[in-house]
Amino acid sequence: MKITVVLSILLVLVLNLAGCSTQNEFSLTDKPKDLLSEEKFTSVLSDILLLESTAQNNSQDLEHVHKIIEISSPVIFKKHHISKKKYTESFEYYAQDKEKMEEIYTKILDDYNIKLSKLK
Repeated sequence: MKITVVLSILLVLVLNLAGCSTQNEFSLTDKPKDLLSEEKFTSVLSDILLLESTAQNNSQDLEHVHKIIEISSPVIFKKHHISKKKYTESFEYYAQDKEKMEEIYTKILDDYNIKLSKLK
């Protein structure tokens, strides 16, 4: 239940931040040569969000949360056989399209809800 709430809050924050920017405020990122497929990107982002929510649930100290994420995120990149750079470039590319990111976050939340329902 806590994970769903945290992920829902993250989704709202990301969508609000994306909505605050206009194309004139930043330059659009060109499509990276080695862009992660939407499916692969969604899988990696799902793991990153799970790591972030777990870190936030285990610590109230923001600095400690950032350290946990910094130390643990390379494990996620290794699991998916990608580099942090490849993930970051893909994130920046997909984040330019508010509707696409909303679809991706919705899919992640749906997948988490399915997993949670199986645990009950």
